[in-house]
Formats: sequence, structure tokens, C-alpha cells
Amino acid sequence: MYQFNASIKLLSFDLDNALYDNRATIEAAELSCQNYLQSAFSNQGVHFEYEKFWEIRKQLVAQNNPAFDDLTYLRLTVLIEFCKPLNAGETIAKQALAAFLQQRSKVDVEPTIQSMLSLLVKHFTLVSTSNGNCDINQTIIAPFFSKNYFPVGGMRAKPHPAMLHQCMADFSITASQLVHIGDSIEKDGGVAEAIGARYLHFAPFESDKDLAQSCHELCLQLSSL
Repeated sequence: MYQFNASIKLLSFDLDNALYDNRATIEAAELSCQNYLQSAFSNQGVHFEYEKFWEIRKQLVAQNNPAFDDLTYLRLTVLIEFCKPLNAGETIAKQALAAFLQQRSKVDVEPTIQSMLSLLVKHFTLVSTSNGNCDINQTIIAPFFSKNYFPVGGMRAKPHPAMLHQCMADFSITASQLVHIGDSIEKDGGVAEAIGARYLHFAPFESDKDLAQSCHELCLQLSSL
């Protein structure tokens, strides 16, 4: 059905809201973190006001510190500041982070997406390039990907080109041999433009379009390149 261009060697996929609907997962992770903190504050008789967590986060993000591209590091930094009124606050902050991360990777990947990846991995090397902190190795789609890139260890988040530059170096390919696919025109489209690669917009969970149709259209777009 599809005739893919043999000159394209690698597909880079965004994860959140491209390969699964991330909204319910984030809500569950946030609730788990909040519930843990509320219990910890209550146990020490300290007033709990979770709005301050978001105020601290907003202030830190406004610093434009590249280290905060790593969302796990950002969250831990916010939690440590938020938990300062508590005894053993840093330990509690780390445990609250663990509560968040435990839920963060419990994503529900639709069989249609799995089928699409199963098809594409026969023709291309697949990697994931995500700004988020879902541990893809805990998901059902982990085997499809040869490598996974996240803004950790000093790596910058999309649309900064660092992750895709590293990808090209790792697989010894040029930008013309790579296609990046994701739901954010600003971040995913931006990073592709930054390295001179092609970009395909894929946001199957942001519209009423049938998921199977969205996957079919993506494969058709790949075929036309």
C-alpha cells in the first residue's frame, strides 16, 4: 500500500500527544504527587497550599535556565523549595517526585499506533525525541525504538536542535535522511527546521479525526516524500 523513499533512513517521533494521549496520564501523575505531599504536610501539622508549588515553578521557569529543560530536574527543584517548611523536606521532595514518576510512564498506547509503528520499523530506524519525562522503556512501544532522546545531562529541549544533532551523529546520517514527526508545530516543526530536516505534523489526539485515518494519512505523507 505504501511506497517509502529509500533515501530516508530514520524517523524521529515525539511521544506525548503524538503516540498516545498524555492528558489522563499527566493528571494521574500530578494527583499522585499532590496527594503524597498533602499527607506529608498533614503529618507534620504544616499548612498545605499546593498553589505555591505552581508559583515556585513559574518563577523558576522564568529564569530561562537551560538546566530546567530537564523537566524531572525542574520538578525536583520546585519540590525541594516547596517542602522547605517540613522536617526532612528534601527527602519528602524526592519521594513526591517518585510518586509522580511512577504514574508518569503509565501511558495507554492504542493498538492502531502500535500497528503503525510495527509497519514503519520494517522500513526505517525509529527513535523517540521527547521534551517530556515519560520513561519509554516502561511502555509497550519501547521495542520499536533504537534510541530515545530526552533533554537530560545538559541536552536542550526542542526546538533547540541538540537532540537531533546527537541523533544524526549517533546514526551517521544527514538531515536529509531524517524525518521528525510530532504534534507541536512550534517545538517539533521548529527543531526540524533548525537542522534542515523534514517535519510531519502528527496530532491524532487533538481532533475528532479517526485514529486509524490519522495513521494512514501519516504513512501516505511519508510515502510522498
